[in-house]
Amino acid sequence: MPDACVQAAAPEGPVRMCVICRQRGPKAQLTRHVIVETGGPGESARKSALAADVRMVMPGRGFYLCRDEACMAKFHKFSGWRKHFHGGSAR
Repeated sequence: MPDACVQAAAPEGPVRMCVICRQRGPKAQLTRHVIVETGGPGESARKSALAADVRMVMPGRGFYLCRDEACMAKFHKFSGWRKHFHGGSAR
């Protein structure tokens, strides 16, 4: 086969997508956020929030954010994570 059919080089490592701008990039260049429950176990009205997962090992659904200033500003208003939360009072 001729070399003209060579495919583009695949990126090294996993690729993830920013939840704000929808741009794809290497996982190592994006920050991961996960849903965490706030409040104690005895509280009747537990709340949930997004927290940065610096080590990228926390359990749960991860939301990735690129390092663009505009995306970071919009992320504070991001509420798309609520539809993925299956517990607590976020629904």
